[in-house]
Amino acid sequence: MDAPLLAIEGVDGAGKSTVTALLVDVLRARGHDVATYDFPVYDAPRFGPLIARFLRGGFGPMNQSEPWFVGMLFAGNRAELAPALRADAAAGRVVVTDRFSYSNVAFQSAKLGPDEDRDAFADWLAHLEFEAFGVPRPAVSFWLHVPLALRPGLAAERGDREYLDGAVDVHEADESLQLRVHEAYAYLAATRPDVETIECAPDGVLLPPAAVAEALWDRMAALDVLPPPR
Repeated sequence: MDAPLLAIEGVDGAGKSTVTALLVDVLRARGHDVATYDFPVYDAPRFGPLIARFLRGGFGPMNQSEPWFVGMLFAGNRAELAPALRADAAAGRVVVTDRFSYSNVAFQSAKLGPDEDRDAFADWLAHLEFEAFGVPRPAVSFWLHVPLALRPGLAAERGDREYLDGAVDVHEADESLQLRVHEAYAYLAATRPDVETIECAPDGVLLPPAAVAEALWDRMAALDVLPPPR
């Protein structure tokens, strides 16, 4: 039986990368073989450079971007990695990803017009990724629920990254978009049974990343999604 794919989701600056790395340490310490991926993968040859170009503003202002087109770019990026994802799962490695399909849904549906059907859009993206492109489905997607004002890694503090080439990430720079993405994740968590919420500030105080990683471990154990440790 293949090992599961588990996705860590959240708005920009929610601390996903730190928590994902700590979770991988926890899983390995408890006997699990783990493969980890950070999406988008910018060095994937077909879609990675296009996504980097989009995030640098190379396709025009973010508020003029076409969600259906941009959604295809991010779905295609995962399609490029699908053989590696399947191979890891088949080899018994628990696949943990920093972002996956629901990130695409949340960010792109946040750009839809008020009269557009967000559920229909989410279903279209799911069909594109999992049916047309053959991307493996996550067993569970975990949304790190962090109040926007408490995000540990606000965009202004994150510095330059190679894919930006000195430019500003159009997603990170738009706080109104981040609010809509946050609301989109909350809607997904309330309506999609494969989305689990991890409260990162249960009493209005942000938990340390290690505590969030332990909360993820506890939820995974409760859901019984992990294979027996090796």
